[in-house]
Amino acid sequence: MRKYLTVFLFVITINIYAENGLSLGVLGVGYSATNETDDGYYFGRVFSLYYQMDTGFGIDLSPLMFSIRMNDTINSSLTFVNFSLYYDILRKQEELVFAPFVSIHAINHDKLDFFEARCGLEFTLRLPMESFVFRELLTLELGYKYNRQQQGVYIHVGINLAAFLVYLGYGLGGNYILSSP
Repeated sequence: MRKYLTVFLFVITINIYAENGLSLGVLGVGYSATNETDDGYYFGRVFSLYYQMDTGFGIDLSPLMFSIRMNDTINSSLTFVNFSLYYDILRKQEELVFAPFVSIHAINHDKLDFFEARCGLEFTLRLPMESFVFRELLTLELGYKYNRQQQGVYIHVGINLAAFLVYLGYGLGGNYILSSP
C-alpha cells in the first residue's frame, strides 16, 4: 500500500500543468431515494480544495460539509472528512468537467464512527477566467450512496455563491479576479 501511495504522490508532484483551485462555499439542493425514505435536502461545503492533473485524474478535499433533510423532523449532518477521486472525461475542455467519481465522507458531528461511500457522475461548470479561488460555478451530481443507515440513489445541484458574485462583477466589466499562483 505504501508503494502505491508513494507512486501516486510522485505522479502528482511531477505533473507541472495541473489545475488547482479553492472553492469558498457551495450551497445547493438535492433529492435522495433511499431504502427508508424519499426526501429532499439542502447541502453545502464551507470550502473545498481541488487538484486536477492534466491526465484528467483529480482529487477534491473538503474538510466541512453539511446537509439538512427536508422531512417532518429536522435531520442534519455535518461531516469533517470528505474527499473525492475523479477522472475528468472532458479534460481538454477547461470550463467543463464531466467525471465519474468515488467519494468518502466520514466522522459525523454526532457519530464518530460514521462512514459513507458515494459513486456516480459529476458535471461541473467552471468560470472561463484565470482564477485560483473563484473557478467552480455550478455542480450537478448524480450517484449512489451507501452508509449503515441508508443506501440509494441521489441527485443534487449546487452553486458557488462567491464565484457567482465574482462572475457577475467580471461580466459587468469589473476586473476583480485573483490570479493563479
